[in-house]
Amino acid sequence: MAAGSAAQSGRGRPRVPTPESAPPPPPPVEVPAATSVANRQQAGNISRFVLQNGMIVIISEQHATPLAAVAACFRASPPGAVTGDRRLRGLVQQAVIAGGTGTRRPGQIYGDVRALGATMSGEASYDADYFLTVAPAEKIKDSLAIQSDMLQHAVLPQEEINRAAQLLSMEEASRCDEPPAYAVDRLVDLAIYGGPAGVESAQPSRTSRDLASITRDQVTRFYQESYKPANLVIAVAGDVSTFDVLVAIERLYSEFGTSLTNAAAAQVEPRQAEPRSADRRKLSYAEERADISQSIVTLGYPVLDYDGRDVPAMEVLAALIGQGRGSLLNRRLLFSQGVASRVESDYISLAGSGLLLLRM
Repeated sequence: MAAGSAAQSGRGRPRVPTPESAPPPPPPVEVPAATSVANRQQAGNISRFVLQNGMIVIISEQHATPLAAVAACFRASPPGAVTGDRRLRGLVQQAVIAGGTGTRRPGQIYGDVRALGATMSGEASYDADYFLTVAPAEKIKDSLAIQSDMLQHAVLPQEEINRAAQLLSMEEASRCDEPPAYAVDRLVDLAIYGGPAGVESAQPSRTSRDLASITRDQVTRFYQESYKPANLVIAVAGDVSTFDVLVAIERLYSEFGTSLTNAAAAQVEPRQAEPRSADRRKLSYAEERADISQSIVTLGYPVLDYDGRDVPAMEVLAALIGQGRGSLLNRRLLFSQGVASRVESDYISLAGSGLLLLRM
């Protein structure tokens, strides 16, 4: 009788867990207004974002391997800014990496990158400075933080500038032993400046002297005029989440360009050279003789700068003219007429101008 009463009262029945209340929704992700997305495009797993401050962010999700690569590119400045001198760009680029920041001493950036199991490298060309980091995918946010600190808060000490100048002088001396590279340097000199200008001289002694004469004021001004949000493109590819990487970049670069990080450039020296203002339709010609076994002919046609909408068409045109065995000039000059041993073409975008380059 007691057992029946207990069953009827429910005390003997198994306990049924009461449903827990649903967890509160996560707070919305907030990003600074200065780096919020102004425009977005997507094609497959590749997304392209234009931020409010002018930065361009490209993210490609590639989940085959647990790695991620981050490439930051500062394009050549627009007309009226410091000209796109390749050697000056290279000097600034090396000083940015090795010179440290407000919170990192000179040389510490390399150590911090290695501590993540990552690698960092850089390259300077006529039209851009490139900074590349490859890191384990789980360390992508730490790598982005180091890179953003380096690009935004470079200190540029004189000692690192001098060291970079010495390294570049040795590199340029060896470059003079490569006739094709030498020919391109001379062509850019002639097309943009009308002759040797600033540190854009390929003579070894002149190059060493010019690089050594560059002051910290010049380097600082170039850094401040060229390393701006509107010139920056960041591309991330690897085992990453597009949303997470985009939010990290928006937060890291929220104050980029709002103030000058270097007060040493209050007074700067005059620019070393200005682009030539002569009529671009006029033929410019230069000839040099050297002890080599073949002649090298380099032609440059002034075309659109990097802001032109037809730049992709110029890249395709360069490929059709002289890139690959099936290109027009390769088929005619090499295989049909046999008057050249090598033909190359390229498109070089510079500050306020561009060159369609042919080399034979």
